[in-house]
Amino acid sequence: MPTRTPRSVKSGTPTCEGLRAFGAPRGALLAIVWLELFVLVAIGILAGFGIGYTAAMVISQAVVDGSGLAMPVGFAREDIAFAVTLLGFSALIASVPAIFAYRQSPASALRG
Repeated sequence: MPTRTPRSVKSGTPTCEGLRAFGAPRGALLAIVWLELFVLVAIGILAGFGIGYTAAMVISQAVVDGSGLAMPVGFAREDIAFAVTLLGFSALIASVPAIFAYRQSPASALRG
């Protein structure tokens, strides 16, 4: 599924143009564009948390092996709140290109 950025939606991607030309409702186009970007960012956030947790575990194990000092690794409430805040902010940011796609008329999208 191709993702859209504000520039690509504004300049007219073939998918957006085709959907609008064939009579897709504006709301459906808004939902498609918003969901694509939101899911992309959400996957990145989850991957970042997973990679960060794994790196912390590896570093913690290296410290334990080297010095015998235990370093517990885990998520705190603040980490979860931060992830939820990032997801909320990404939902707002994803709405910008979705609104560009929503406001674009089918004729202007096909003209380029």
